[in-house]
Amino acid sequence: MKFKLLPQLLAGAMAATLVTAPSVVQAQLGQSRSGETQNQAKFAGVELTETQRNQLMEIRRNTVSQIETVLTSEQKRQLRASREGGKKQQNVFADINLSQTQKSQIQSIMRSSKNRADAIFTPKQKQQIQRNVKQMKQQRQN
Repeated sequence: MKFKLLPQLLAGAMAATLVTAPSVVQAQLGQSRSGETQNQAKFAGVELTETQRNQLMEIRRNTVSQIETVLTSEQKRQLRASREGGKKQQNVFADINLSQTQKSQIQSIMRSSKNRADAIFTPKQKQQIQRNVKQMKQQRQN
C-alpha cells in the first residue's frame, strides 16, 4: 500500500521543487506559464530580492541536473516527450518507470533542494507563504 502512493508523492515533490523557483521569479516579473497558477498563488505577495531569485534559479538548475544523472537515457527521453506533449508537471514523473533505488535517490535530492530553498526565505516571507498555503487549503475545502 505504501509503495502505491510513492510515485504520486514523488511526482508531487519533484514538481513542486522544479516549478517553485521559476514560478516565484515569474510571478514577480508578471509572467505566467500554464500549470503554475497554484505555485503562483502560494508565493503571492512574497517579494524576493535579486539575490534570492538567483539563488532559487541556481537551486532549480542543480536539482534538475542531479535528477538527470539518476535517470537513464530512455527515461530522459520519456520525460522530455511528456513535457513537450503538454502533460502536467505532476503527471510527467508518474509515467517513468523508476526503480526503487532511483526513487530513493530522487527523494534525497528533492529533500536537499527543498531545504536549501527554504533557507533562502526570510521569516516574513515564510509567514506569507504559510498564510497563502492555508488560504489555498481553505478554498479547496469550499
